[in-house]
Amino acid sequence: MVGKFSLIIEPQVFSSAKLTDCIGYKKFENKSIWNGSLGFGYELQRNHRNELYVLAFAYFEPLYKISFEIKEEELPDGYYGLYPVTTSDYTMASFSLGIYNRYRLKYHKSVSYNIIGGVNVKYFPYGSSDFGVGLSNTTHTESLNVFNLYCESSSRSIHGSCQIGAGIGFAIWKGYLNIELLRNFNFNDSITGEYIWWNLADNGISSGNYKLKGDYTSLKLSIRRLIKIED
Repeated sequence: MVGKFSLIIEPQVFSSAKLTDCIGYKKFENKSIWNGSLGFGYELQRNHRNELYVLAFAYFEPLYKISFEIKEEELPDGYYGLYPVTTSDYTMASFSLGIYNRYRLKYHKSVSYNIIGGVNVKYFPYGSSDFGVGLSNTTHTESLNVFNLYCESSSRSIHGSCQIGAGIGFAIWKGYLNIELLRNFNFNDSITGEYIWWNLADNGISSGNYKLKGDYTSLKLSIRRLIKIED
């Protein structure tokens, strides 16, 4: 039989952020964000079809992953352009507790085929961050600030989410491995903010709002120890 405790490793891909209420011509591209979490699980109850368990896990919260380019013709005379740049950042770790049910659809030759659903409660304290871009002129005697992205987490420290997915489980060496493909849906936005482009050659300002929902797709790996039952 399998033990009640499990080790959880979960690579994640967060959906890209969105820009809203945009003014002006200049924006930037939001990209998907790679992340990962580490935690532990404990089985509460099990029968032939269902396995009820709790999880505790943590990960560093992503803030943004953006890509942009500043062409030389967009800048006043005497300033270099900026080739395409991709940059990202993360903030403090969040801590989550979840309760899940793993429903066994089929079991054949020590391999189980499952569907999974659960809910999480996450502690993610308030914080904020600024990212800015400044450029030097061709003689390196002056600098020009052209871009700023301000991000902040919700003033509410408690967040909720749900997960659904499917997976398989099978014995490996002295353990039992579950591999599950899951989709996480946040009940509220993880990160919000605003951006602004200014000091460009046309003297215009481009601005808008930034929103990272925090939804992600993950491949959750959980390993439990096999326990030999003596006769």
